Amino acid sequence: MAALRSGRNTTGDITQMIYVDVSVALQRVAEFSVLAHLEKLMREGQVKKEGSRYLLISEN
Repeated sequence: MAALRSGRNTTGDITQMIYVDVSVALQRVAEFSVLAHLEKLMREGQVKKEGSRYLLISEN
């Protein structure tokens, strides 16, 4: 949520913010983790997707 609040809105941008020191070999795994969290937030109605961007809809 903090990444979205700070203007990060793609899985790549969010991953870079959260997983600062992740190795290149684990970068894709980190992105899948971020995507899973974003999908959960969408199901809960907290985030929406527009194209490849994820946008915060509520401030919980």
